[in-house]
Amino acid sequence: MGYSNENLHASNRHRQRSLLQWIPLEAETGYNQGTLSSDKEGPMIQQVVAAPKQSGVDEGLVFAQTHQLGYEIPVFVSPDILDQPNEAILEWKQKISPIRGMVTLHGPVYDLNPVSLDPNIAAASKLRYQQAVNVAKALGCRYLVVHSQFNTIFSVARVKTEWMNATIDFWQQFAAECLQDSPGLSIVLENFMEEEPGQLRAMVDRINHLQIKACLDTGHANIFSKASVNAWLDELEHQLVYIHSHNNYGHEDEHRGYSYGTLDMEGFINHLIQLPYKVTLALEIFNQPELEESYRIVQRYMAIQQENIPEKTFLI
Repeated sequence: MGYSNENLHASNRHRQRSLLQWIPLEAETGYNQGTLSSDKEGPMIQQVVAAPKQSGVDEGLVFAQTHQLGYEIPVFVSPDILDQPNEAILEWKQKISPIRGMVTLHGPVYDLNPVSLDPNIAAASKLRYQQAVNVAKALGCRYLVVHSQFNTIFSVARVKTEWMNATIDFWQQFAAECLQDSPGLSIVLENFMEEEPGQLRAMVDRINHLQIKACLDTGHANIFSKASVNAWLDELEHQLVYIHSHNNYGHEDEHRGYSYGTLDMEGFINHLIQLPYKVTLALEIFNQPELEESYRIVQRYMAIQQENIPEKTFLI
């Protein structure tokens, strides 16, 4: 018997209510920070970042400021802004000045292929990445998120190995050229159409640069990958430093809240906080009420993580 979207939504909502009945969280734990400052060793979501859609930047900024979260700037995916960024940089310096958490930047995504056989396309793609790095440096960003640009057509056309080798060479050279003067900035390569996590892990391993790491996008994995999102966590291991977390129903990249899709996002967070490395968790959710609802779920698990009492970990 199959499940409709409504069935799955109701199931997720039932699980969520069992957690949210404990609210207010701050009254019980005193925890209301997007950043954890703990000397304890062990698993940790190091920071939570609000990553709203371009049209929701103001609401997202207020939310991040209110909850002392980090913020992922979304507007520099636009080619028009990247071509003339100075005004936008000044504007965003003011916008992010109240943000107490980490500031990150989503880089360009449209029609890029830095290893294209067409030299003009390759040059234009590299230029966009260079522009994004310059913006990230100007705004003091910790991470610049870019897509891996893997396309399933590479497998069909039997050029996957060639694409992989060329992409690794590109990012090694790009890091040497563009990141050497900025040790506080890292580029994170986000899974796009990859069907399994080993490919992204192998890419970052072979690039072998301290400032090139992996980003897991749970929504992309749900659409394109046969592996579970927990399997992605296990495979990427220490190369994973940043996560775009959101849900969908497996067909479209909807960027829904944790309770709206086919992914068990509470099970994902429960698995994440038990892993022995630190990551930044971005809520890349484009509906503001769903973003806030999802953050409340994350708060619950972070409070348990902060206590570092294994027997209080939820069994999902």
